[in-house]
Amino acid sequence: MLFGTDVSEIMETIEHNLDGKSPARFQRKVSSHLVHRDAVSKFAELNAKESMALLERYDAWLSKHEVDEGDPDARYVAVGIYYADKGEVTDVH
Repeated sequence: MLFGTDVSEIMETIEHNLDGKSPARFQRKVSSHLVHRDAVSKFAELNAKESMALLERYDAWLSKHEVDEGDPDARYVAVGIYYADKGEVTDVH
């Protein structure tokens, strides 16, 4: 279920932004194809720590702004964070 939901949500965000709808939805990433292999595990640890802290702050904020089930003003919102590691990349063109 999670896989289908996450893929659907990122695709909807991309489509929304490509269609030029306003306001644009936040969609950003950082990446590098030049990270030394010895630093990858350290970055993975940093990502897990910092991403979890950010998601916990978002969760606390969302919890404070929730309304009762069935409230006509209720809206669904989500923020997702992912980590990718392509391993041995020799050609990045």
